[in-house]
Amino acid sequence: MSDPLWLKLTREAEKAYHDRDFKQAVAHINSIDIAVLPTMEALERLPYHVLSILLCQLPSVDEVWLLELINPALLKWLANQNSDTSAGVPYLARHISSLYWSDTVKYEAYRSIVQAAIQLFSFDGRINTAEATIVCQTSLEKNRSAVYEFLDQNFQCLSLSQSNFIFAFTNKICIDWVIENRRELIFKVKDSAIYYNLLAAILSYCPEADAEMAIINSRFLVSTDCSITETFERIDSARKSAKKSRTINSRLSVALCVVGQLRGYRKAFPTWGALGLSNHDVEIFVDVWDEVGRKVPVSDHASRSFAPRLASAFTRYVAEVGAEEFWRRYPTLLSLYTDPDKVSIDVISEFYNSSNVYVEADTGGFSSNSERMYYKNSVCFEKVREFGGRFDLVIKIRPDKAIDEVSTALDLTQILRECHNDKIIYVDRPNFMLATGGYSVGDQIAVGTQDDMEEYCAVWKRYRSTRSHEKMPLDYGMPVELYPHTNIAHNCLDRGILFRDLNTLGLIAGDLLEPGQIDESTIRAAVLNDLPVDPTERDLELIDATGGSRASG
Repeated sequence: MSDPLWLKLTREAEKAYHDRDFKQAVAHINSIDIAVLPTMEALERLPYHVLSILLCQLPSVDEVWLLELINPALLKWLANQNSDTSAGVPYLARHISSLYWSDTVKYEAYRSIVQAAIQLFSFDGRINTAEATIVCQTSLEKNRSAVYEFLDQNFQCLSLSQSNFIFAFTNKICIDWVIENRRELIFKVKDSAIYYNLLAAILSYCPEADAEMAIINSRFLVSTDCSITETFERIDSARKSAKKSRTINSRLSVALCVVGQLRGYRKAFPTWGALGLSNHDVEIFVDVWDEVGRKVPVSDHASRSFAPRLASAFTRYVAEVGAEEFWRRYPTLLSLYTDPDKVSIDVISEFYNSSNVYVEADTGGFSSNSERMYYKNSVCFEKVREFGGRFDLVIKIRPDKAIDEVSTALDLTQILRECHNDKIIYVDRPNFMLATGGYSVGDQIAVGTQDDMEEYCAVWKRYRSTRSHEKMPLDYGMPVELYPHTNIAHNCLDRGILFRDLNTLGLIAGDLLEPGQIDESTIRAAVLNDLPVDPTERDLELIDATGGSRASG
């Protein structure tokens, strides 16, 4: 008995896929009539990237097929595939999103969609979580109901990564659920790492939680993990110590720490008037890398690097051949964005009108940009401490961070009062979860007392002090490696420091700014230098978008 047509087409699609003939692979797949696929067993025989494209046809399939295709058996099958699984995620995410917004999908089917999405996209990092847009939506009541139902039924069975994932993509919904159920969760959540993240949410969003710390501690009286009990006792003690009063003058002593990669620093600095520094005594500390730095253009943000016509031509070219192949063909253009543009101490000192400037060459030795950030935070704060005297407030900001909008300049005196009395740091984005590391906060702008900002900047020192980069002291919740946003949050929470949102004070943080765009004539010369002898339509479109022609070089 010969194989059915759908299986033959699948094999042809698989062959074309491995031959990198993607157009032919899609053509084969689109020829398959999904309605004739007989059973779940048949579906399990399909390669994932083939199945994911088939799922795009689901809006035309009746609801019974919908429920069957995204049931737990299929999810388990997906979870057991190799790393190539993530290649099909955009198709599946697009499919789920289209159903999410459909008014015709009944709640029972919708609930299955949401719960499938949560499970599918939280398999311990096997799936690209950036594609899981469905569960980000919080405006629809049916979404809230579906997520609540999932949490009620499954929360105690979730792994740490799944718990982190759900909070990362349904933050406000889950925070509300945690606050509502906080007393019950204190005694029922068995995983200490999960509970540590829940504690962060409870303390950050529920003002009365400080008064409930005794209940929280009692949850650990029967715990065999002494380090966890000690941690919660330390947090409790630190929170209580924040209630000490102090006299606050109207004119403050403020340390402004400008830390990191310069990039668009010349454009960002004029927007900082919103920080409300003019009525206070301010000392500026600058600790930056000597390379100004540019980001290599990417399709999603091409307009930041190129004029409109060139941005469109670049985006179409990359969509056709991929970014890696594009830059292989145009190495001279790439060099415009990767070759170093360096500054000196004198230039930066004059620009910021400060003598507290340190410009360092990045000689390597860092495994990530996160390590660079934590290192710079640490060494800049050392200069604040060595300066002599005490500062009422310390403000840390990236040199390329713009302030988009502010109804009125920040009232730093009031901020100091709140930071001192409530032991908090104001940041550009407080209290969210990341699938990689759990509890997280924004790390681009921070305002707090000198003591609390010392803890904010102490991540690098604590990380380096652990023997051979072994686990951080809080290995149940705090990631072993350095991640953006996460280590700061955990380090501060361990010392009883919480975070609030600068946006609530009327300050709207803007983008990280790039240096000015490279002039079009320089780009044109670079493109012409690499233009092939036999240019494609995309090559000619690219050079035309620079305002020149092949002969103009």
